[in-house]
Amino acid sequence: MRFKETPIEETTEEGSGGFTGYAATFDREPDSYGDVVAKGAFADTLKAWEESGRPVPLLYGHNMEDPDYNIGTAVLSEDDTGLLATATFDGTPKAQRVRELVKSGRLRKMSFAYDVVDEAPVELEGGVKANELRKLDLYEVSVVLVPANSHAEIVEAKSRAKYGATISKATGEEIKAAVESLETIKKEAASAAKALSALMPDEGSDADEGEGEEEPGSANSQAKSSELIDKITNLIS
Repeated sequence: MRFKETPIEETTEEGSGGFTGYAATFDREPDSYGDVVAKGAFADTLKAWEESGRPVPLLYGHNMEDPDYNIGTAVLSEDDTGLLATATFDGTPKAQRVRELVKSGRLRKMSFAYDVVDEAPVELEGGVKANELRKLDLYEVSVVLVPANSHAEIVEAKSRAKYGATISKATGEEIKAAVESLETIKKEAASAAKALSALMPDEGSDADEGEGEEEPGSANSQAKSSELIDKITNLIS
C-alpha cells in the first residue's frame, strides 16, 4: 500500500463541513519517487467502489486501526486534471476538530492510500524517464499534517505499507543487516560441517581394522553422525 499527498483547495461549511481538492493529478512531472499517474488510472477502482454501494472513507492520517479517526466520506471522480475529491466530515468531535484545523489552514493536505495494479517505465517529453502508474486500487483518502520539512513530508507521504506496517529507509537498512548476518552464519556453518566431515572415516576405510573388534554400536553411531552432517550440509547449501 502506498500514499500520495496533494493540497486541499477549498473548504465548505454545508452540513458538518468538508473540502474539495484533487487527491491526484495527471500532470507529467515525476514526483520525488519518479512516479506519474496516467489518466484513467482510477477508472476501475472508482467503478468498483460505486458498484459496492459503500462510500470511500475519509480518515485522519491514514489511521485504519481506530474508528474515531474514520471522520467522514469522500465522493471521487476523474476529470482531465486528476482525481477530484469532494469530502464531507462527520459530526463527531474528532471529525469536527479536523474540520476546524483544515479551515484555519493548520491542516492543508489530503492523501490517498492505494495499491499498484499496473505500472510501467515511460519516457516523457524532453527525454525524462519516469514510472507511470496505470491502474490503481484505492482504499481511502485522508487529511494529513504538513510537516515543516517539505522533503520529509514527501518521503512520509510515499511510505509503502501493508496493513499498517510501513517499510521505510530505516527498516530497509535493518533488513539488509539481517541478510548479511544470515550470510555470515551460513559461511560459518559450512566451515563447521566441513570440519566435522573431515573427522569422519571414509566409507570402506580400514582405520578400525587390526586392533580388536569394533565396539558395539560404533558403526551405527558413525552412520548417524554421517547422516547428521549430510543434513547440515543440505540445510546450508
